Amino acid sequence: VFEPDASVPPRCAGSADIPGATLLDCGGAYASKSFGDRKGRRISFSWLADYGGPKTPELLDYNGTLTLPRVVSWKGGSLRYAFARELRELRTGRRISTRAFPAALDGLADAAELRFSLNQTDANVLATLRRRGAALEARLACAADRCGLTISDGDRDTICAMTASIAPGEPLAVAAYVDASVVEWDLAEGRAACAHRWYAPGSRRDALEVDVVGKPRVELAAWQLGSAYV
Repeated sequence: VFEPDASVPPRCAGSADIPGATLLDCGGAYASKSFGDRKGRRISFSWLADYGGPKTPELLDYNGTLTLPRVVSWKGGSLRYAFARELRELRTGRRISTRAFPAALDGLADAAELRFSLNQTDANVLATLRRRGAALEARLACAADRCGLTISDGDRDTICAMTASIAPGEPLAVAAYVDASVVEWDLAEGRAACAHRWYAPGSRRDALEVDVVGKPRVELAAWQLGSAYV
């Protein structure tokens, strides 16, 4: 039985943990199902719906999809909800690495894996993703042994806010998968997560523009993703 540490704040800002449980996804994912795989891991999928709203394109009300597979585990004294390593098998082409921003990632607008690496000490970073005129902002702020990641749309409306406890000086990674209208985030190797919708219809050959401002220095690694269908 998992019992949350009462001294640790909820990983999803603005949401109180259910007694005896903790939220794993701070976004729109729900109705999770999990199973044990042949490697002894607990694999979880969730449902990501869209019931319609001012930012949902016409004719796409009530459309839903499954999230990417996550591995649920207990590591380093915390419950983790990390992307399954098998997702890396979807990478196509070469790895794109840069510390120079803004960066235009050709062909990655609708199928991309992004990994931001930095030192978390006093980090205050704003990353902006843009495709076809639509913007998505990720603001990371760290102090002492805690980091917060807030995702907002182009109108500065908050989509989700995550918090993770991290040892001082520990390397920090923020990962994101962009899959058409779905974006999934990971903070600090599964310590917090968020799945949500981001609509910007167009060609899969379009570029994904990434800009990063603030300190400290940030390195971005990116890959174009292929189809999971065989």
